[in-house]
This record gives sequence, C-alpha cells and structure tokens, in this order.
Amino acid sequence: MGYWKNKVFQEQGLYEWARNFLCEVGALKECDIHGAFFEGPADVEDAYRAFNQRVTSGRIVLEKGKTRRQRTDLLKAVYDNNSAAGGCPECERNFGQD
Repeated sequence: MGYWKNKVFQEQGLYEWARNFLCEVGALKECDIHGAFFEGPADVEDAYRAFNQRVTSGRIVLEKGKTRRQRTDLLKAVYDNNSAAGGCPECERNFGQD
C-alpha cells in the first residue's frame, strides 16, 4: 500500500475513533435509524476531561510522538463537524413536519 493511501486510512481510523469516543461520553449521539450523528447531552469539554482522565490512567495510550493536544484538537474538529443539529437531520426532515 502506498504512503498516501495508508495515511488516509490512518486518518479515517482516527476520525472514526474520535466520533465513537464522543458518542461514548455523550457529546454526540447517533441516530439508530439513519446512522447520522448530532449533538448529545454532554459537551465537548466533557469529552476532553474523559479523554485526559483515560490517558492519565493508562486506558488510552498515545502513539509515540503524538500529544494530548493533537487528540483533543481532533475531538473538537469531529464534534464541530457533527454537532450542528440538535437531532437527526433525516428524522427531522422526514418526521418533524406536521
């Protein structure tokens, strides 16, 4: 596999990790019907705290040369990318109209 293709797969994996982590701590929710992501009851600062606690306790181990700040920046970017809606946009479009 070429360098750039490997890099894309690696970045995609980190994006999915961040999205899953944000769901786990409640900052994002996933629609069971459409698979869309939207803002959850927790905020991104809650995710930062949970992430840092897990790094400190050893539950999350950072790759060599990577920093906590790089991961929290990723969490913020993924959160911003998925939290615009207060609910599933597809559900609101299909079921929210009276």
